[in-house]
Amino acid sequence: MTYSEVENRAYQATCTATRQTWAYGLRLFALSKGLIGFLFGMMLVPLQAGMAWGKTATKLSAASSAWRMPLPKKKSSAVRLAEPDSALGQATAFAWYQVEEFRTSLIAYAHTLVGRPYCSGGKQPRSGFDCSGFTGYVFRQFGIALPACSRSQSTVGEKVAKDEARPGDLVFFGRKGRRGRTTIYHAGIVSSNRDGRLKVIHSASGEGVTVTDMSQPGYWRNHLVAVRRVIDKPAALFTVQ
Repeated sequence: MTYSEVENRAYQATCTATRQTWAYGLRLFALSKGLIGFLFGMMLVPLQAGMAWGKTATKLSAASSAWRMPLPKKKSSAVRLAEPDSALGQATAFAWYQVEEFRTSLIAYAHTLVGRPYCSGGKQPRSGFDCSGFTGYVFRQFGIALPACSRSQSTVGEKVAKDEARPGDLVFFGRKGRRGRTTIYHAGIVSSNRDGRLKVIHSASGEGVTVTDMSQPGYWRNHLVAVRRVIDKPAALFTVQ
């Protein structure tokens, strides 16, 4: 074998080894690339899962905070009573009261005046009351201004039947003339009307402020001629402060 042949074979072997080395290198590179991609993918999946969980946790936290958030408190609608004969007494804040509660409050206040003396023309607790002075004073404390005399008071409000009278309604006493005209000379306030027993609180001559049972025979029962209702729609009657 000549020297040139030996050199040629050596060159061929070198080229073959080089090609094999490159092939192995390329295979190794491809394998390492796939492995790196796999490892990166394995790392990316928890990361994405973590981000998703973070968003979910944020939503849950916001929902939890909203759940724990206290509801706004309603503003108080308490009604403040007026002092006797004060400016507030002329327009007291009873518009939010239910009608029955208003009636109950008015009658309860009227009963605190039981025992006050009768005084002709009287309109104050210290001096005493006449009939219209008493009704006017009581209603004035609850924001309702009535006329001065019983005859004029008998024209306000709405006329109702005696058996339909309710606490807080005005009652009037008088006599009928020959021509059918009724003369009013006394006024009071219905205290109660249960089971056909009508009771009236009023200021009577010789008695002062008292409660009279209209179911009992007597002067007042025989002269009761009218019932008027002035407490019906509080929102239209009273001014809210």
